[in-house]
Order: sequence, then C-alpha cells, then structure tokens
Amino acid sequence: MTIDHGGEKKAILQIRDSSDSYPGCAQVTFHGKMERDHYGELEQFVDGLRRELYEEAHELFKRASLMPNSALFSRFRDFPEMQIASCIRNKKQQVVTLLCHINDPELYDQIKPLFDAGVLRLVGEDDLDNLCAIEKGNAAQKQYGMGDGLIGMHADEFEVVQSVLTEQE
Repeated sequence: MTIDHGGEKKAILQIRDSSDSYPGCAQVTFHGKMERDHYGELEQFVDGLRRELYEEAHELFKRASLMPNSALFSRFRDFPEMQIASCIRNKKQQVVTLLCHINDPELYDQIKPLFDAGVLRLVGEDDLDNLCAIEKGNAAQKQYGMGDGLIGMHADEFEVVQSVLTEQE
C-alpha cells in the first residue's frame, strides 16, 4: 500500500519480526498465499486477499500489543482501486504484487500506533538508498537480516517499491 503523507507518496512496509526469517527486513504491507478449503478447492483470489488482510492486520496489532481495530478492518471490506504492480509465474507458483494507493487522511491516524510500535514503516523516495534486495540463498541474511541500517526486501517487492516511489505523477 502507499499513502500520501506530508505531501509525499510513501510506501507502507511491514517489518519482519525478530523471530521470522530475514528479521528486520521489510515486505509489502500484506503478503500471503491462496489456501485450500477442506474440500481441497483453492480459494478465490479476492477471498484470499480479504483473509490475508484480516489475518495479517490482526497479527500486526498483536505484535504492537494493541487491540485490533475492527473499524479499520471494515474500511477495507471493499478494496480501493488496485492495480497489478508485478506478476511472476513459474512452475511452482504465481506471485502477484498489487498496488493500492490509500487517499484517506484519517487512515494514517488510525494505523499510526503500528508505525510507533515498529511493525509498519513509511518509506519514501528519500529512503531508497537504504532499501536493497535480499540476496537469494544468503543464509546469513535469512538468519540475521541486513544490518548496517539497510532495509532488505525480496527482489520482486524491492523492484515494485522502487518503481512506485520514483514514478512521476
């Protein structure tokens, strides 16, 4: 997700927990995969997106030691306009990164406690020098994160964030 903040477009990134792989690295705001129901049927894309939003938003609030904000979640029930920012397909999976720009000044105030707790981070064009792609197969980065003030991201997500923040309106 991106949001207008202080007159500038900012990406809202989720910071990975210290107990996760790639601790302290960032990922797009909500990240997940489609799941199968008890009949083995793959869920519909929009249903999976809603489920991921709900699950990850609750987890973010929990990590921040805050009560989940159900009023905030209900605002995302009907998704704002989204566009496909990246689509990578191989034999095992298809990875789609969607871009959703929130143009709602009240939203920042509602999710600000998540920034204060360090589970979300606003990143603007001036932060791009500190963003970098995680090296695939680098065991040290997977276990310890990036260090040196760098914010690592998986390459496909890094490219999307970099592109979105440097595009001219």
